[in-house]
Amino acid sequence: MKILLLLLTVTVWAGGPWHRVKTLRLPGAFFFTPALSGGNYAAFGYISKAKPTPAEIEAERKRIRSIIDGSIKREYGSWEKYEEAMKKTGEKAAEKEREEASAWTQKLMPPSLVKEAVPLFLKGALMWVMAHPEAQSEPFGNLGKTGVVLLGGEGEATQVPIGIDQPVVSLDFSPDGRWLAVLSNMSSEEKNGKIHIVGHISVIDLSRKKVAHEWVLANVADQVRFSPDGRRLAFLVVKPGAPYEKALRFIDTARWKIEKETIPFTSVQHTGKGFRMKRHSPYFLFLPGGESIALLLKGNSIGCRPIKGNNPPFTVRGGGGAFAVAKAHPWLFDDNGRLWDCRRERLHLKVRRPHGFMFNYTAASFIEGDRTVLAVDHTRRLQRIDTRSGRIQTGDARSRHKGGPFFVSPDERYAFALYPAKGNEIVHYGPLRRRKMDLNIFDARTLRLLQTIDLPGSTVIDAAVAGESLFVGDFEALYLYRR
Repeated sequence: MKILLLLLTVTVWAGGPWHRVKTLRLPGAFFFTPALSGGNYAAFGYISKAKPTPAEIEAERKRIRSIIDGSIKREYGSWEKYEEAMKKTGEKAAEKEREEASAWTQKLMPPSLVKEAVPLFLKGALMWVMAHPEAQSEPFGNLGKTGVVLLGGEGEATQVPIGIDQPVVSLDFSPDGRWLAVLSNMSSEEKNGKIHIVGHISVIDLSRKKVAHEWVLANVADQVRFSPDGRRLAFLVVKPGAPYEKALRFIDTARWKIEKETIPFTSVQHTGKGFRMKRHSPYFLFLPGGESIALLLKGNSIGCRPIKGNNPPFTVRGGGGAFAVAKAHPWLFDDNGRLWDCRRERLHLKVRRPHGFMFNYTAASFIEGDRTVLAVDHTRRLQRIDTRSGRIQTGDARSRHKGGPFFVSPDERYAFALYPAKGNEIVHYGPLRRRKMDLNIFDARTLRLLQTIDLPGSTVIDAAVAGESLFVGDFEALYLYRR
């Protein structure tokens, strides 16, 4: 539905190129995160203050059951054929286990994912969210209606509902700009404390601004990502009861069916009791071309694995540091400042870091035709790294001129980074409390701080860019800035 916009006084930020021109208050929606920038749209997840009615809850139960029923019939033709396939899958898994081979890959086939989700809904209890232990300041419990806000360059806003009590945890635009993939958390907890990890993958048709495809799958966690050619949508799954064991699965976007290919691996970081509300450092990235996946391996090396073909067992470091893949070259930049050639699986370049720069990188992005890596380390200083020579250009060392995890505008002119406000102020919003954050805007070429956006009495929770417009979100509104 279209949203009415409340036009407020224009605020001119001295010395900065961005000016606030609109405040968007969306009926029943607040806490706008995660966010994603795109060419034509920016996207924000949201949760709702509105408590669903019993009729709405029952309608949601029926809708989820229909999604599961559709998944079964789309993949197998009928429930009878599904049950037969499940029996065969169980027999194969048992046989492999007797051979002392890993059987968990068998459990990640589409029927197993769907089967584990089915009983959770047929029990008649609506899923509710258990906050991740590392996100205790995030909202939890009854989140009401949740979904995505799509924002055009002129500030036009459309709310796309996703469900009830399922916060959005991952977003990704397709390369052609036709689709937005959304992963929302439907995990539940039994009375005995057992957690069931369940993910809801929705694909929004951006021309119609409606959900066109969706899956409800058990053990889906953390993120969804389109391949560079748009032919696949990847998602991360976790082995039941073994949070260190994971695998990548893929959806064929031509047929919108789950592919049989699986890339299993072990991670030194477990997923925990559910989802992270936000993740800045990805577990995996597609290499250019979309036929291979890049991962950071245990032992300070990199791994580039083909989607099709046999992949030997391997262990990844997880999502702890910077991790970026070039747009046109088979290069991977890691948190130690090394540029790897993934095609040859060897070191391509080592960054020539000045004396005293001993901290690992926490975020990175390739820009300017892969000639430059824009990165930030634990000192929060932005740096430009020349991918031909390894030389570094550093930003201002003054504390207020630093950044943190950042994103780059589509035209690569600006970098946007959240930074703690002066004085370590804590902002309260009902039962929620967050450290106050400002948004620093940098010139991506000179690393000069151009502007700091401070929301008086509130905090910047997330931000994104669409075209020439910048959208900044806090607890209860989205603010449109224009150059």
